[in-house]
Amino acid sequence: MLYGCAGAVDALDVEVWLGCFTEGGTVRDASGTYAVRRDPERIGDGLPVDGVRRHFLSGVIVEVDGDAAVSRCSFQIVVTPPNGPSVIARVGEYRDRLRRVDRDWRIEARVVVDDSAGPAQTGVGDFAESALTSMEPTVVKGGTGTFKVTVPAGPLWNDSHAQEVGPMIAAAHFGRFTGQWRTMVPGLMSVVEIEVTAEPTGTSEFTMDVPAGPIWNHDDAKQKCPAICASYGGTWNGHWTTVVPGRFSVAGCTFRI
Repeated sequence: MLYGCAGAVDALDVEVWLGCFTEGGTVRDASGTYAVRRDPERIGDGLPVDGVRRHFLSGVIVEVDGDAAVSRCSFQIVVTPPNGPSVIARVGEYRDRLRRVDRDWRIEARVVVDDSAGPAQTGVGDFAESALTSMEPTVVKGGTGTFKVTVPAGPLWNDSHAQEVGPMIAAAHFGRFTGQWRTMVPGLMSVVEIEVTAEPTGTSEFTMDVPAGPIWNHDDAKQKCPAICASYGGTWNGHWTTVVPGRFSVAGCTFRI
């Protein structure tokens, strides 16, 4: 797939290039981040249109975790103009987060580290490392662990829509929107990625009931409610209430902000 995507850039084949990415696939380079399907004309950004372009990939490393994976590889792009010698137009590294979609691998987020970009690319390398380790917990100042999860967001129609509503969804889950999203069921359901702290550090508290499914008795509540409240970012306060007997109860959770 990586080689096919490189060949699509060489040939400026937009259809094949788009097929390399997930529905919400993004690319980040020295100029910023863009959604591939929204800006398909950016294929081959900065490369000469005339002549022959050839990608050379090397040092390909892929780490697979179920239906997700991360990869990195070095690249050289050689351009041969119609009436001139071949020249190396670009050298750098692709750092990709991959997702298996219908048995095929697709690029979910690509970071292009261009060795020639210099100061213009400040921060891209750090972002790339973040993209490659987004499934791993991190530690922020003060020793509090953070992690990233995806949460349902309803249908997201494009990257602009996702960037608009993502921060609101993240705030509702006491987190920060990372800017990443993907469509799970076209036209029906997408998810957004948020970063949250493993242990809230706020000083203000409030309580709220959250859906908990059926709870049969207090012993059952003691087994279920701590995990249910933790899934919402809170802690169980010992209370629960049955709303629809045999079908639906709520758990009392305490939150710190």
